[in-house]
Amino acid sequence: RFLDSARTVWPFVLTLIALIWPASQLAARMDRDTLAIMVGVMIVVFASVSMIKAPPRIPPRLDRLAQVIAGGVAGSIGGVTSIWSPPMVIYLLGRGADKDDFVRLAGFIILVGTVPLTAGYWHAGLLTRELALSSLAMVVPVLAGFAIGEKLRHRLNPMVFRRVVLVYFFLMGLNLVRRAF
Repeated sequence: RFLDSARTVWPFVLTLIALIWPASQLAARMDRDTLAIMVGVMIVVFASVSMIKAPPRIPPRLDRLAQVIAGGVAGSIGGVTSIWSPPMVIYLLGRGADKDDFVRLAGFIILVGTVPLTAGYWHAGLLTRELALSSLAMVVPVLAGFAIGEKLRHRLNPMVFRRVVLVYFFLMGLNLVRRAF
């Protein structure tokens, strides 16, 4: 449902795209470990707080503004670190997306955001031919993971799905901090 996704999150995606390229040009000049620690701590705090209390719902009248803010933060952070999922997840949870919409919209945002990020990293010299080829080879395991996740998602009730997503993000944040040290 590519067009449905585009119609739903176009403000998020346009803001993400507008900021991810310039931010990706800064990535080559920034200390990666410091950035990893900052993003990792942000993810751990977000996941911890969200496991205790759900993020507030975004009222429909503020949805576009929330998308622009979340897309801006995602593009800025994502261009530098290649990780823009925390603001995206915060937005989708605040929107109250059910598990199918969550996965559909997140997949769309990730797909569309990857194009300018890849081009920006290539232009900045961060994406070498060897790295691009090894990344391309990882597409097969990623698609297998998506297929497995699709089957598992349909078996989980919404609360368990939300908890699994938050635990995953918590562990991802801890791993970023661990790798930086």
